[in-house]
Parts: sequence; C-alpha cells; structure tokens
Amino acid sequence: MTDDWRLQHLQTQPYLRGVIFERMAYKARRAGWDHDHCVGCWAKFAEHDSDVEPIEREGYTTTADYRNGAQYDWICLTCFADFKDAMGWTTS
Repeated sequence: MTDDWRLQHLQTQPYLRGVIFERMAYKARRAGWDHDHCVGCWAKFAEHDSDVEPIEREGYTTTADYRNGAQYDWICLTCFADFKDAMGWTTS
C-alpha cells in the first residue's frame, strides 16, 4: 500500500501524523461554508446534495486539541480505515 497516491499525499503533511479524530456527520464550519474535502483523497463533504459529484455525509474530523481546532480537517471513512495505522490516527 506504500505506493497508494493517497498515502503518499498524506505523508507530505506531517502535521496529520498522530492526530486524534472523531467520527461524526458532516456539518459546515460556519454560515456560508458549503463543503470540505477529505485530506487524503479529496472526496467532497457537504450537508446538501450535489448534481456534480458524490457527497460524503459522514467521516472523521479533527478535535479541539488539533493545531487548527475542531472540525478543521476531514478524513473520509475509506481513507481513515486504509491509513489509520500508517498515520498513527486514533479516535476520541
């Protein structure tokens, strides 16, 4: 799996190593914010349907102890399952 492009991308972001995540339904960070992306594969998270692409409605997000705060970065369910060990991710 070391040649997986998603893992290669994640490994270029050392601040994501050892992060504690919480699984939850996606909710926009603030009014006017309509989506986020998985930091692994760039899947789109949104509260509302899109005609253009599939939408992730649930995933893993950062907690309050993360350097940028709670619900700042999102990981889709697939990337979390695939890379939690390699990246040292845990859940709260």
